[in-house]
Amino acid sequence: MNATLRFLLTGALAIGSALGGLIGEVTNVRIVVWAGALWLAGAFLPTFCSPIRALRELPSSPAPTHEASATSAPEA
Repeated sequence: MNATLRFLLTGALAIGSALGGLIGEVTNVRIVVWAGALWLAGAFLPTFCSPIRALRELPSSPAPTHEASATSAPEA
């Protein structure tokens, strides 16, 4: 899991750097900084607008049934 997260984050850094450089070449550095600031400021919006904020305790999940393992195991 750690390697997967590092791979994804490193890939996102490379894509963001290339995109920032491209936007900086087309426009100017000030617009790139503002675009980055707005992007980071809006990063909390998916969590802020989701129902996760209203949760006060973990939802309970039903206990798993072991019917298949009980019938398929041979009796010795």
